[in-house]
Amino acid sequence: MATRPAPAISPDTEFFWRGLREHKLLIQRCTGCTALRHPPRPMCPGCRSVDWTVAESSGRGTVYSYVMPHQPRFPFFDYPYIVVLVELAEGVRLVSNLGDIDPADVVVGMPVEVYYQTFENDLVLHQFRPGPRSRENLDDRDQYSEMVRRGRRGRADSARDPGHRNSYRRRRDRIAGLHAGASRP
Repeated sequence: MATRPAPAISPDTEFFWRGLREHKLLIQRCTGCTALRHPPRPMCPGCRSVDWTVAESSGRGTVYSYVMPHQPRFPFFDYPYIVVLVELAEGVRLVSNLGDIDPADVVVGMPVEVYYQTFENDLVLHQFRPGPRSRENLDDRDQYSEMVRRGRRGRADSARDPGHRNSYRRRRDRIAGLHAGASRP
């Protein structure tokens, strides 16, 4: 397997990568409004403060969304691999990989926990695996299905709404008309 490329490290992200080497998942906290933010940024989008501190995450969260990329194939990944957007217990979301699970068993809303993986070039990355509750419940998807049906995660309700498809078609037709040289309605 080829070596994974190292991330670009800036003064605003250095604490995050140092924390991963120490097996800690660190999150930026604004000192002005105490909001947590990820990815790290030089300025708080809420209060515009440039002062910040660091908070350590519990490493527990839930799968907010996921995807299994197939193309392009990179030599440093084992396929299939799962890219997840995890909503941490602290309320911030971050992108990572999900391991120790069959891709068919991944569901939105399942609990996950962080672990750390060291690669050939001493690169340490956060990864997630099913949390203790999800390991017990992999065969019982009813709780996750109900959560999605109620619209707590994702767009399940709007996708089932017949008007949703019609509004999509109206937008598509209006855009097609604009590209054909038609004027705006």
